[in-house]
Amino acid sequence: MVIILVGGQWGDEGKGKVIDYLAAKADMVIRSQGGNNAGHTVITEHGEFKFQLIPSGILYPHCTCIIGNGVVVDPIVLLKEISQLRERGIDPQNLIVSERAQRVLDILRTKGPSFARDLDKDALDELARATLVTCDGFLGRGGRWSIIEPHEATVEQQAWTLLRRYGVVTRRLLGREHVAPWRELARVYRTLEARGEIRGGRFVTGMSGEQFALPDAVERLREIRRTPPDGRVIVISAADPLNLAGVRAHPSTRIAYRDGIALSVMEGDYLRPLAETSLEVAAALAGRRVPVAAGFVGR
Repeated sequence: MVIILVGGQWGDEGKGKVIDYLAAKADMVIRSQGGNNAGHTVITEHGEFKFQLIPSGILYPHCTCIIGNGVVVDPIVLLKEISQLRERGIDPQNLIVSERAQRVLDILRTKGPSFARDLDKDALDELARATLVTCDGFLGRGGRWSIIEPHEATVEQQAWTLLRRYGVVTRRLLGREHVAPWRELARVYRTLEARGEIRGGRFVTGMSGEQFALPDAVERLREIRRTPPDGRVIVISAADPLNLAGVRAHPSTRIAYRDGIALSVMEGDYLRPLAETSLEVAAALAGRRVPVAAGFVGR
C-alpha cells in the first residue's frame, strides 16, 4: 500500500508528525519536492528533532528514507542535519539521495577525491546540481571530485570577525548581523578581556550595556576625542549596520551625519530632515546640487 501525504495550505500543518506516525510501520518514506525553507519538528522519547531536508522517518532504522529528484537540496543544511543526527547517536545509513548518487557519495567518502572516469557521470551531474560535490579542475570535469563539507564558524571566530569589522561591538550594533546570540558572544568577549586580548568598558556614548573593543580601536577613539569637530558631512547607506538612527534599512535610502549627529535622510527622491539641515547636506545626499534642503528634489 502507498500513502501520499499532501499539504493543502501554507504554514505548519503537522506533516512531519504524521509522517513520523506512519513511518513506524512503513518500509520507505520518500520526500518528493520542496526545500529547506520550512521545518518539521518531531518529539520522541529521545527528545526533539527538527528536520528541514531529511524525511522524519529517519528515526526508524528499518525505514528507508529517500530525498527525491524534486527536492531542492542545500548541501550545507543536509550535511549539518546528518552531523546533528550522528551527534545524538543516530546513524542515517537508511538515507538515500538516489541510488546512483548514493554510490558516488559512498565512493568519495571512503576513497576520497576521485576522477570522473572512476565515477558514474550521470550521478555526478545530479550531485553537482545539488552542490553536494565539487571538482578542482579549471574547466569541466578535468580534475578530481570531492564532497563539499559543511563549515560553520564557531562563536569565537564570529566574535573576532565582528571585532575586526567594527573595532567596538555592542549588543545594539549587532542587531542586524546573522550571528550567534549576544549572550554567547559576550561570554567569549569576557574571556578574551580576562586574557588581556581585548578591552571592555564604555567607549561609545549613547550605547547601553557591555562594550568590547580592540586595543587599536580604543587608541583610535582617543585620537578622535582629542580632534576638534571638522564639520564634514558623511553619508552612509541605511542598510549599513552602523545605521542606528532608527531609519528603515533600505539599500536606496541614505543618511547624512555631521560630527556624529544624523541630520537628514534621503528616501528615494525625498529629503526628510532629522535635525537642522542645509543645502550642503542635501547635495551630499543627492550627489548633486538640489534647490531644497527638504522635500522632493526630483530626478
